Amino acid sequence: AHGRSLALVLADREAPGNRAAVGAEVALTLDDGRTLRRRVMPWRSYLSQVPGEAWFGTGSAAVRAITVRWPDGARERFDVPAPGSPGAPVLLARGTGTAADPPRAAPAAAAEPSK
Repeated sequence: AHGRSLALVLADREAPGNRAAVGAEVALTLDDGRTLRRRVMPWRSYLSQVPGEAWFGTGSAAVRAITVRWPDGARERFDVPAPGSPGAPVLLARGTGTAADPPRAAPAAAAEPSK
């Protein structure tokens, strides 16, 4: 049996000058308990260039969750894409998932001791 793979292309329309989300980190959680991580970096060495995607070899495991940490630190969780054409990359656009870390409320001011 051959293993499966998943290629993810990120689009960040909120980041002027970095719409390809270079530097974003993608984490895939698999049903066998493994978590695979990749950083979007469209180069490997001096004078080289590769597609700006996060590619994962998943073997026989199924993807259970996809989490992206965008270059500005915001985290977003995405639904697992339905199987498409083998080898075709899947587009994940910022703002189409759900926030992975909800905003936290500011801590309440401590009461001053009474005199």
